[in-house]
Amino acid sequence: MSQVLPSASITKLDNGLEIITHQNKHHPVAAIQIWCKTGSIHEDKWMGAGLSHVLEHMLFKGTESRPPGKIDREIQDAGGNMNAYTSFDHTVYYINIPCEEIELAIDILCDITCNATFPDEELESEKDVILREMDMLTDDPGRRSSRRLFETAFSVSPLRYPIIGLPDIYNQVFKDDVKNYYKERYVPNNMFFVVTGDIDESKVIEQIKSKFSDIPASPIPPIYIPTEPEPFSAKELIEEGPFQLGHIHLAFQTPGISHRDYVALETLTGIIGQGRSSRLNQRLRESLGIVHGIQSWHYCPTDHGLLAVSAVIDPENIEKVRTEILNVIEDLKNNPVSESELKKAIKLQRTSILSGLKTVQGVAEDLGNSWLISGNLDYSQNYLEVVEKINAEDIQRVARKWLQENRSTFYGLLPIGTSPKSSRKHKQPKRDKISRTVLDNGLVLLSCSDNSLPFVETKWATKGGILLENPANQGSSYLLAKLLGKGTQSKSSQDIAEAIESAGGSLDPFSGNNTIGTSLECLNSDWESLMKLTTEVMLQPKFESGIFDVEKNSQLAAIKAQEDQLVHQAFKIISKTLFGDSGYGLDSIGIKESVSKFAPNSILDFHKSLLLPNSTTLSVFGNIDASRVTDHLNSLFQSWKNPATRLKTSYPAYQKNDLEKKEVIFKQVDKTQAVVALGFKTTTLTDRRKFALELLQEVYSDLGSRLFTRIRDELGLAYYVSAYHFAGIHPGIFAFYAGTSPDQGDLVADEFLKEIDHLIKSGITEEELKRAKSKILGQKKISAQSLGSMAMASALDELYELGYDNYYNEIMAYENVTLDDIHSAINDFFIDKPYVLSFVSPESTKRSYTQIDYN
Repeated sequence: MSQVLPSASITKLDNGLEIITHQNKHHPVAAIQIWCKTGSIHEDKWMGAGLSHVLEHMLFKGTESRPPGKIDREIQDAGGNMNAYTSFDHTVYYINIPCEEIELAIDILCDITCNATFPDEELESEKDVILREMDMLTDDPGRRSSRRLFETAFSVSPLRYPIIGLPDIYNQVFKDDVKNYYKERYVPNNMFFVVTGDIDESKVIEQIKSKFSDIPASPIPPIYIPTEPEPFSAKELIEEGPFQLGHIHLAFQTPGISHRDYVALETLTGIIGQGRSSRLNQRLRESLGIVHGIQSWHYCPTDHGLLAVSAVIDPENIEKVRTEILNVIEDLKNNPVSESELKKAIKLQRTSILSGLKTVQGVAEDLGNSWLISGNLDYSQNYLEVVEKINAEDIQRVARKWLQENRSTFYGLLPIGTSPKSSRKHKQPKRDKISRTVLDNGLVLLSCSDNSLPFVETKWATKGGILLENPANQGSSYLLAKLLGKGTQSKSSQDIAEAIESAGGSLDPFSGNNTIGTSLECLNSDWESLMKLTTEVMLQPKFESGIFDVEKNSQLAAIKAQEDQLVHQAFKIISKTLFGDSGYGLDSIGIKESVSKFAPNSILDFHKSLLLPNSTTLSVFGNIDASRVTDHLNSLFQSWKNPATRLKTSYPAYQKNDLEKKEVIFKQVDKTQAVVALGFKTTTLTDRRKFALELLQEVYSDLGSRLFTRIRDELGLAYYVSAYHFAGIHPGIFAFYAGTSPDQGDLVADEFLKEIDHLIKSGITEEELKRAKSKILGQKKISAQSLGSMAMASALDELYELGYDNYYNEIMAYENVTLDDIHSAINDFFIDKPYVLSFVSPESTKRSYTQIDYN
C-alpha cells in the first residue's frame, strides 16, 4: 500500500523530551499539543483520587510568570482555543491557533508543564468544581452506566477506577499531593510535543529546546500496574436510577493493542455494530424494533480492554435485547462473514482513519496516538496495511476465542422500579473559490474544488423545520429526516445502508429549526453512484410500516430522554414562554401528543410539500471537477421539476408574540443538580445587530469572563456558566445559563440579573470586545479547515438568502463592530424588556424575582 498518511519527523533532546513536527501549509493555522505519559492508572498510592484529572484542571490556572486568568486572555486575544483531556494512560494539553501566534502557544504549553504554581484559591475552587462534575456524571445515564461497566468488568486493573476519581478518595487530596505528583510525572523524559500545521519546523524545535534547556531528565518512580487476571466466569450487575430509558452494555475482556488479534477484533467490532447496515442495527433496531440505539466499540488503553455492545432500550425489553445480541455474536462464530461484509468493514476503518486527517488538530492527534501506542509515527499507516490482509477466517477465529461467555460482563442501568424480577447470565492541496450555478430545474448548486484528500462533501439543504410546522404536527421534520435513507420505491433500508457503507461513505439526514436535508461524505471515486442513490433517498422515499414504527418509537423515546437533559429543559421553558405555540416556541423533536399521531401518509404529504428544486440548495465540495458535477446533476434532476401551481416553499411571516411581563417558571425534576437560565427575545439572521449579540455571547462564554469568574471562581456557585445566542429566520434568544446545586439557584439568578443591570449601565470594555473578536475570528479560521463545515455553512447561508459567500462577509462584519454597536444592542434588547427566568431543579425554591428590577 502506498503512503497515504502524513509523514512527520521527530527530534529527541538530551533530556529525553521528544518533539514531533509535521508541516502543512494548506491552512494558516497550527495545532500545538504536549502529551504527558501519565494518566489515572499511574496514580500509585493515590489510585482512585483523580490526580491526573486535577492537574488537567489546574495547569492553565497560573504559572510563575502568568497569574490566574492571563493564559486564557492571551489565547483569546490571539484568536485561538485551548483545552486538555485526561485518559487512563495519558494527559494532553492542546492549543489550536492561527499560525502567526505559534510562538505564544508553544511558550504557554512549555510554561504550564514546567512552572505551574497551583494558587491556593484556584485549587480550592477547582476541587469544588470537580465535585460538581462528579455529580453531573451521576445525573447523566449514559456516562454513569459506562463508568459502572468498567467498575464491574475489572476487579484488579486500575481501569476499574473512574478517571475523574472517587469522591471519598478525592476528598483526601491536599495541595502538596498534587504538587508532588506534578513534579514526579511532568518531567521532560515523560512528555512529548506534537506540532502540526503551517509551521517552520526548525523554529519550533529551537524554541522548545531553548525552553527546556535548563531542565534535566528526572528519574520516574516505578509504578506497579496490576494486570487483570484471565476471567473464568461471567459477571452481571443491574441497577436502577431516576432515568427514563434503560442503558445496557454487554462487554468482553480482550487483549491489548499490541496483541496480534487486535486488528481483527477492531474489524469484527465494525461488522457487528458500527453503522446502519451492521448486523446489530439491522436485527435489533430496524427489524425487531427493540432498541432505540445500538452500537459496538472496542477500547484497549492498556494491555487489556473491552469489546462491548451498548444499547438504549425500553426496560421491559432487557432480556430480549440481551438474547438477540448473543444470537448475533453466535452467528458470527458459526458462519464466516461474506466477502462484501468484510470489505465494507475494512473500508470503513480506512475511511475513519483518513477522516481524522482533515484538520491539523486531527493530524496531531493521529501522530500523538501513534507515538504513544507504539513509538512509531507510521503506526496508522502500518495499521491500514495490516487491516487490508484480514480475512473471514481471522474474524471467525477471534470471535470464537475472545467473545466467550466466561469473558463477559453484563451491566444494566434501568429506570426505578423496572428491574426484571429475576435475571440470568448468558453464554497537500489547493482549495478553489466557491462557484454558484442555477441548474435547469431552478436548484442552486454551490461547488468548490479541493484536492487535499480523496473525499467529496455533499450537503443537500431544503426549507423545513419547526417554522413550517404547527402544534399538531411538530416533530414532522425530525421524523422525516430519520426516515430518509430507510427505504425508497426500489430499495430497502438494508440495500441503502449496504451501498453507502460498502463504499466507505456516510449518509446522514438532518433537520433543524429551519431546514431538512442530508449530508453525504464519500470518496471521489464513488460520488456519482452515491449521489444517484442520495437523490433517490431524498425524492422517492417509501416508509414501510415496520421501519416507520421503529423510528417513530425511537423519537418518542428521545422525547422521554430529554427529561434527563436539564439545560434542554431550561431552554425549552424559555422558548415556549417567549414564542408561544408557533415557530421557535415549538420543539423540533416534537411532543408526545403530536408524534403519537404520525402516520406514513402524513409524513409523505409533509415531504411532498417541502421538496421543491427552487427551495433547495446543494453544495458539492471536494476532489471534484465542477463542470462535470453540473452536467451530472442536470442529467440526474431532469425529471425533478417545480409544480406549476406553486413556485417555492416559503417560511411563514413572523407572528408577533411579545411577552408582556417578566416570567419566573420552575420545573421540578428528580436530579441532584439544578440549572438556571435567563432569556430575552432578540433578533434575526439578517439583522446586523446579531453580530453585536454574538460577540456579547463570546464575552460571557470564555473561561475568563467576568460572569464565569464571579459565579464559579469567586462565589463557587456553579460548575459551568455560559451565555447562548440564537438568531433565526424569526427573532431568536439571548440567555445566560448555569449548572448549580439546588440550594444555590436563587443566588445564581441574582447574579444573572445583576450582570444584566451592569451591562445596561456600563456595557463591556474595549479589551473584552477585542478578545471576543479574536476568539470568533480565530475559530472561523480553524473551522474553515473542515471542508464539510464550509459546505454546510455555504448551503445554509444561501438557503437563508444571506449569500453563499456569507462566511467572508461575516468576517468583516465582526471586525467592524464597535463598542457603540454593542451598547446599542444592549439598549435595544435588554432595557425595559421582559425576560424569562427558568429553574429546573429537584426542589422548588420560589421567591419573588419579579421584585428585582434592572433599570
